[in-house]
Amino acid sequence: NQPIKNYTTTWEAIAKLLLEDSDFGSRIDGGWAIKDEMAVVEALNTTPEAKVNAVFELVRGKMNWDGRNSIYSFDQGKAWKEGSGSSGDINLLLVAAFRRLNMEAYPVILSTRANGFVHPAQIIIDQFNYVIAAVKLSDKYILLDATDKNCPIGILPERCLNGQGRLISEKGGEWVDLKPLAANKKSYQFKIGIDAEGKLIGSVNEKYEGYAAIEQRVSLKYYTDDEAYLKEYQKNHSPFDMTLDSISWKADIPKPVLVSYQFESEDWIEKAGNLWMISPLLLGQRTTNPFKLEKRDYPVDYSFPHSTTHTVTFTIPDGFVVENLPETKKMILPERTASFMYSVQQTGNTIVVVSKFDINKVTFLPEEYADLKEFYNQVIAAQAKQIILKKL
Repeated sequence: NQPIKNYTTTWEAIAKLLLEDSDFGSRIDGGWAIKDEMAVVEALNTTPEAKVNAVFELVRGKMNWDGRNSIYSFDQGKAWKEGSGSSGDINLLLVAAFRRLNMEAYPVILSTRANGFVHPAQIIIDQFNYVIAAVKLSDKYILLDATDKNCPIGILPERCLNGQGRLISEKGGEWVDLKPLAANKKSYQFKIGIDAEGKLIGSVNEKYEGYAAIEQRVSLKYYTDDEAYLKEYQKNHSPFDMTLDSISWKADIPKPVLVSYQFESEDWIEKAGNLWMISPLLLGQRTTNPFKLEKRDYPVDYSFPHSTTHTVTFTIPDGFVVENLPETKKMILPERTASFMYSVQQTGNTIVVVSKFDINKVTFLPEEYADLKEFYNQVIAAQAKQIILKKL
């Protein structure tokens, strides 16, 4: 009583099988469910780039992903009418829409990160649980997924960044790399005054780009308003008392998420007699190493590159001198796969702290693990060193 499974001997045969399937191949030809909308898109847009953007925004704007992963679409017309469907419903419709405009477009089947890697030597459809769209622009493919309203065009959701996918075409298809085209990029700028009693008063500007912006937008949408977000944010960043200036996240999706606020803290500085000890990084200091094993037998996968920059400017009060500053630290792993720069400099009554942490490589092999683990140990040690002020 087991369902029939189709096993074939070549990937070309897999492509033929799918293109003959009424719930796959028939869904990407004709585009009847969306023909009226495509007539409007064609009338209003003259360049291929404009058409791709218009189609993507139309499908992503109307369709809501119901959380189901599938390479098939069982009722495309119903899904479009109701504005909800699986990954197969949404992205096969996206392919059909491009083809309706006589653009070269194909489905790309893949396995999500939670589903495991695809093994090219195992020619079985059951390895795949998800489908995205590929459209050709200027002799290269742009990979698109219209299920995620927070991803800019051409940026795949993290769940799709999993090795390779198989582009399905009448010529048999080909393998395509599912690479991140953006980094997880965060930057923090602090301007802080310290009064004679040791109270910190300052302002913060945070900027989130790429996958960091996507994460922030996903987080922000669960809050009833911006103040509710800041209240929750403050819970995780005690002992600061925060007052929101602005949050810019509802603007165009490709734009960064910007957060600005004022803060105060009476408890950040440690005092011992006439000495004041200050931890230079108020937010984002690394205190634990994510890598605990002595040896690792499988790769470290970051999904996408990461970049985090902190710039902190302290103004120290009159009657104090700098007793000690943390030393400058620079590290670069072989082939610049990761780098770290940490600098604390004084000019008059101003101290400027700059910390830049970059992971430039997505996948680190087991033989690179020891260096990566030690890299984190060195970052933690550098960021833990304090600024020491002495009261005259």
